[in-house]
Amino acid sequence: MPSKVTSPTRLKRLGSALRTLREATELTAEQAAKRLGWSGSKVSRIETGKQLVGPDDVRRLVGLYDVGEDEVEKYVTIARQARQRDWWHRYDDVLPDWFEGYLELEAEASEISTYESDLVPGLCRPNSTQRVCSVPSRWGPRPTRGNGRWIFAGLARRGCPMTIR
Repeated sequence: MPSKVTSPTRLKRLGSALRTLREATELTAEQAAKRLGWSGSKVSRIETGKQLVGPDDVRRLVGLYDVGEDEVEKYVTIARQARQRDWWHRYDDVLPDWFEGYLELEAEASEISTYESDLVPGLCRPNSTQRVCSVPSRWGPRPTRGNGRWIFAGLARRGCPMTIR
């Protein structure tokens, strides 16, 4: 599995797009791999998002699938983005491990819908209430260490400036 530095969500999205391109050319993964001098399992791991793929490999794959230069750059950009650390890794010391998957999905989402009858969702809270409501009780106890960093993580999640009054 890719390291924590990469975004599994972006790798899966890229892999799915590459598989769609390959299938449009009516090539099997084995045929594509043979033409590139790779193993079939390498193509499979790339397409399932289980292997980090570099921009050069993406160019070779997409070139094999006879895609225009504009499209090639789109896929190369996604491959580069998948190698970048996401903002929340700065807060690994205060964010629970299980929360990372949620943050990855949230970062890639084009729309988020939620219903809360008695709590203002974290992304909608004004900065003045962030300190009071930074950890809803259903997520477990408030961290005893680094509570200020937890608040900064919440503000970063919303794209707010990193200041608390």
